[in-house]
Order: sequence, then structure tokens, then C-alpha cells
Amino acid sequence: AQYTLSRVGGEGGIAGAIVRGDWDRDLTPQQVIDLADLLGTMTENVRYTRAVAGSMNGDDLPLPPHGIEMLEPRRAEGLPINRKERYYTGTVLPMIVASDGFAHLHRFLSLCGLHIEPLDDHALKGDANIEFFTEYNFAESRFTPDDVKRFPDAPTDADTPDVVIVGPDWLVAVEAKMFHNPPSGALNEQMRRQRVLVDYWAEQLNIPADRAAHVLLLPSKLPITGVVDKVVTWESVLVQYRVVGPRYWTAMLRTALDRYDDLRTPDKAFGLNADAHMTGAEIVEAHALGDLDYAYMGRNLGLNGSDLATDLDSGDWRFRTYEVRHEPLPGNRNWFSITGFIAKTAK
Repeated sequence: AQYTLSRVGGEGGIAGAIVRGDWDRDLTPQQVIDLADLLGTMTENVRYTRAVAGSMNGDDLPLPPHGIEMLEPRRAEGLPINRKERYYTGTVLPMIVASDGFAHLHRFLSLCGLHIEPLDDHALKGDANIEFFTEYNFAESRFTPDDVKRFPDAPTDADTPDVVIVGPDWLVAVEAKMFHNPPSGALNEQMRRQRVLVDYWAEQLNIPADRAAHVLLLPSKLPITGVVDKVVTWESVLVQYRVVGPRYWTAMLRTALDRYDDLRTPDKAFGLNADAHMTGAEIVEAHALGDLDYAYMGRNLGLNGSDLATDLDSGDWRFRTYEVRHEPLPGNRNWFSITGFIAKTAK
């Protein structure tokens, strides 16, 4: 760092040559603007680094200098904060973890269970061997004849991960939730469909299975239990990038997390009549073992309705979360005996 800074600002450096006017005749007006912007950005990064270094006192999590940690990303009288999950996965997360030419990407990958060395300075030049996609629909992206040839027999019934990042010998697929509150069974089913793609990509790209990560990115306050996949929290991302990440975008993420209780999707009517929630596979297994404490379950339109028929035909009943209860609900056609459900799954 000292050597590089001296080449720019030290004796005989670029800054001195500019100040002396040595380059005045050699630069076009646009080059003047571009170089000034680069030097201005470098100066602010150096200034910020100096301020952070001066505030460190040996703690595990050094605090940024006064006034930076409390940065507010938007005016109080501005527009309401964006609640769309794709904003956080397609804008906020990439702006944070891919900043400075992927210089700090290894921090996010470590949270996902993948460990790589920090990328070198070629990343700023655009030479990093990385693909970074958001809202990645593989079926639509596999478009040209060459794509079809390179990826034969590709899965067609699969979900779209929110973020896909591929490196030379690793990949990570991320499904994220922010203010939406899905049942764990639905999340598990969504991850199962995505895993088909992740395994396929790893095979086609010759990436070892233990270097193909598939994670859920969730707020720590999201009341979800029974999720079988690796979970990374938005809070842990904030901790990792609170010093090295761009101040505006980390502040935006912090604001969303601070206001989670106000912005999360309210609980819907689903579950109001339930004593508990179980996936179809859990119901069948507990019934077979004689350990099932519940006699009734719920599904829209009831035992012979089209929704349950779709569950059974597709096999999704194994992963879908159903409401269960001890006592019947007379007059409610959505509720039925679990023994009827067991009989249908046995066919």
C-alpha cells in the first residue's frame, strides 16, 4: 500500500506531475475528467481507510469512525423503502459483495461455506474469472445452439435462484427472502428444485460437489423452522461488510433489517385453525410409526379438491407444509381426516 501510494502521491508520482502541469497538453478534455474522477475516488478511499484505521482499538469488530456507521441511506421525507426481495438480491447484495472489483467477495463465499483466496488487482481491470448473475433463469439463458450443445439434457422443471456466482472451481446459488414469510415446507421444496440445477451445473462445469454451495439467505428474525439447507443471515453479511463495503448500500441493508418488524409481510389466514404444521412426508412417517398426534389436516378445497390432487400428481405433497389439528372443524370443507390423505398417498 505504501509503495503504490508513493507512486501516485509521493515524490515523482503521478499527482505531482499533474500539479506541475506536466500532463496539461497530453490529455484530452475527457481524459482530464476521467483521471480526475479516478483520483478523487482513490483519495476518498484513502481518507476513509485512514479514518477506520485510526478508530481501531483491537476489538474483533472495529467500529467505523463516528458519523459513518449511522449513515442514513435516504431522506426521511423520501419515498417508502423498497420491500421487493429482488431489490435486495438484484441490487443491494451485488453492490455490497461485488464492490471494488470483487475484492471482498471471499467474505461472502466464506459465509456460504466456500473458501477462496482474496482476488488480486486484476479484478478491477475486469479480468476476474467470475460470472455473477441475478434472477438467473437457466432455461431462458440456454438459448443459442452452442448453449444447447454445451449443456445437453438440461433440467426443464427447476426454480430460478436469486443469485448465481461461478468461479474457476466453485459456484454458489442463493435463494433469498427479506420481508416475505413463506412456510418451511415451501422453502424446502423450492430449494429441492433449485438443487437439481446446482448439481447439473456442477457436473457440466466439472466443479466438485463440495465446491458447489446452495444456501438460503434470510433475516435472522424470519420465524422459520425445519429448513434443511444451509442458512446465511443478512445480518452476517452486514457484519462482514460493515467496514469494507460501500457505505450507502450497507446502510440500506441495515435500515431494512432495523425496520424488519414493520416491513415484514403479515401472517396470513393460513394457520389460524392449526394446532401445528407438518410436511406431507412428516405426516406419513409419523403415521407409519404410530407417533402422529393429530387426526385432521387442511388443504384448500379439501381431500378431493384440485389443489391436493395437484400435490399428489406432482409429488409435491412430500415437501409441502400442511396445517394439522387434533379436533375436526365441522362445516369447513378444507379440513379432512388424515387417514384419507394417507390412503391417497399410498395409491
